[in-house]
Amino acid sequence: MWKNLSFKTQLILILLIPVTGLLYFTITNINNTYQKHLRIENSSQRIENIVAFSEGIMLINNERTLSEYSKFNPNKKAELKLNRTKTLEWFSKINSTDSVVLKNIDEAQKIINRIHFDTEDNTSTLNNFNEYSTLNNILNNLIDREIVNSNNANLTKLANNFKSYIDSKSAANLIRAVVFVKLTDKTIQSNLYAHFENIKNQNKNADFKLESYNELHINDAIIQFKKSAEFQSFLTTAEAVLNNNSKITPEIWWAQSTAVNNKLNALKIKKLNYIIQATQQERNATVLSTILALVSFSLLLLVTGILIFKLIRNTSNSLNGIANAIEKIAIGSTQRHHQLSGNTELKSIRISLARLTDAIRKYRTQIHPNFISKTN
Repeated sequence: MWKNLSFKTQLILILLIPVTGLLYFTITNINNTYQKHLRIENSSQRIENIVAFSEGIMLINNERTLSEYSKFNPNKKAELKLNRTKTLEWFSKINSTDSVVLKNIDEAQKIINRIHFDTEDNTSTLNNFNEYSTLNNILNNLIDREIVNSNNANLTKLANNFKSYIDSKSAANLIRAVVFVKLTDKTIQSNLYAHFENIKNQNKNADFKLESYNELHINDAIIQFKKSAEFQSFLTTAEAVLNNNSKITPEIWWAQSTAVNNKLNALKIKKLNYIIQATQQERNATVLSTILALVSFSLLLLVTGILIFKLIRNTSNSLNGIANAIEKIAIGSTQRHHQLSGNTELKSIRISLARLTDAIRKYRTQIHPNFISKTN
């Protein structure tokens, strides 16, 4: 069957093999780029979820602190009420199709409703603290889950690094709250100090992660702040209060702890903006890669098509020229007008035809001397 095909058809079929390979590798490259884009979008969504959960932790911690401080400063009760409204609004805005997220958010919302329903008369300060700690744990677990399920390696590293900022801010908020609990109820000792030790360990773990992932010095600002005299004084004061070695007033502790938490929050927001920028760069790089792949394929296909067309046309014309030349020779024409263009092989055929024509003319001249004059 192959031998029965025309040379032109055979040439087209042969050239289809590399063109098909080019098409396959181009489609594969585009698919890989698209999959990378999906991974980036997945990780971007995970980071958005992390930001949302960290906002919830911040609102809950602020509410907890205000609920304790308002016992000393009645003017803060209005602010506490406003903060509780913001917390409930945050819960109402959580819109997820993830069953795990919905289940945990539902559990957290029941706890916050229970806290809001309970009054200062029927719930202890320590119980309140434990309820808020449970809320923290629920949201922190959801953040860890988002990090684990992130598909893009670079963005996963950044998300994990951002978690260290969240943990640092959360630890500072918890220390702030522990001191207020102590100032509210001086009879609490062992359980509260155990909480404080756990919070300090959380803060140390966050410090370790921040310093371990700092090859590009992206965590220098928060590391320097946590080593500063201001932050160390914050920790020292908290421990002194819990050990009954300090008589700090709630107003002074509120001012000191608020300043520390505000600076940590500003660093966290700065880090978040850095991650958003990195995510956008990843997106842009993926889009650019896809465009380059499509343009490269289009150019290669166009150039290949033009070259194949020219090769087939020139070869086909030359073969037709050979056929016409042979037909002329067959009917007795010995004129050398064989216009064959193409590769070396076709030029060799043209030279061979010229030699054949010369040989026939020479032979006929020897046999029939008048052949030239007749043919001319």
